[in-house]
Amino acid sequence: MFISMVIKELKLFSRNKGSLVMMFAFPIILITILGVALENMIGGDINIFDDSKVLYIIEDSKYEDGFKGFKETMEDEFEGLIFEETKNIEESKKLVLDNKAMCFISVNKDGYSYFRNENREYQNSKIFRSIFEGVIDKYALVDVVMKNDPTIISSITKDEANKYTDEISVGNRAITSIDYYTFAELALIILYVSAIVGESVVNEKELGTFNRISLSNTSTLKLILSKMTLGLIIVAIQILVVYFYSTIVLKAHWGDNLLFMIFNLLCLGVFSSVLGVVVGMIIKDGKTLNGILNVVIVIMCLFGGCYTPLSMVKSIPVLGDVAIVSPVYWINSSLISLSTGVVDTYSKVAISITLGLSVILVGIYLIYSKIKRRDNLV
Repeated sequence: MFISMVIKELKLFSRNKGSLVMMFAFPIILITILGVALENMIGGDINIFDDSKVLYIIEDSKYEDGFKGFKETMEDEFEGLIFEETKNIEESKKLVLDNKAMCFISVNKDGYSYFRNENREYQNSKIFRSIFEGVIDKYALVDVVMKNDPTIISSITKDEANKYTDEISVGNRAITSIDYYTFAELALIILYVSAIVGESVVNEKELGTFNRISLSNTSTLKLILSKMTLGLIIVAIQILVVYFYSTIVLKAHWGDNLLFMIFNLLCLGVFSSVLGVVVGMIIKDGKTLNGILNVVIVIMCLFGGCYTPLSMVKSIPVLGDVAIVSPVYWINSSLISLSTGVVDTYSKVAISITLGLSVILVGIYLIYSKIKRRDNLV
């Protein structure tokens, strides 16, 4: 019975030519246009410290050689990183607070002091601080190091810098605009599956199907699951269509973690399908449903880097901090990492968030339906 319900859903979906174009042709057009048109915005070498400035002062310190070794190594490892010596401490701190410099480092007889903008510290500043603190933490007994061989600081710094270069570069390959927008727009179009599923649920309500099934052997749960299965089937076909088109025609690089990437996308598909079902069950008409879903999708995609590169989203104050609430943010970050051979926390968080939000949405619907049944009995 359940299989026949799914087949019925697929037949109804296939009769809607507009939905077929939207779900399968539109992502191909979108990926092609954005990937080619925005080629200069993404790709090439990743330069996280482009025009980033570090202010410093050395005040008659025996640690001067060690700091200079750190400075030289960082300048060699990261193009665009600027170290500028200063004499005005208060002015330097003001520049840091205005985000015109990443930090202010004072090298004195007691060691080092590090001043940063704690309220609005950008990603590049956080990474630099991690490298700096990594060097200091490893060699807290800098006195001993300095007395024996000040140049050892350079080798320590190089090790830390190389570690972060590997992490920042996300593997051994830079992301191209074609790669990026293949993943980003595929995530976007998967979210629009929620509208297809939601409209299907609303149509069933308008036709009185949910009332009639109580007289048959079919349960409401089976009907809802058939809607979710429709969504997942659409998502699976979308992934296959986009994968073959992007790799064969656009030469996009999906990397060696293809199955894990597909699993991430299917998890997003689960979330999208559940979102459509839940909103469809709660909302009474299709117009309101589309309005709500469009707002939710636009916000999630804005935060997730579907319209502008994630690097730009992260660099915008407030928006960069809020963006992490979007499942698309984690999915796109995960796909980028996986495509370059890195299986990191992005993937774990992406899967946890998409499936976790799906469970929360189901919980919200169960609470809503319980309250509604109680009100009907009153």
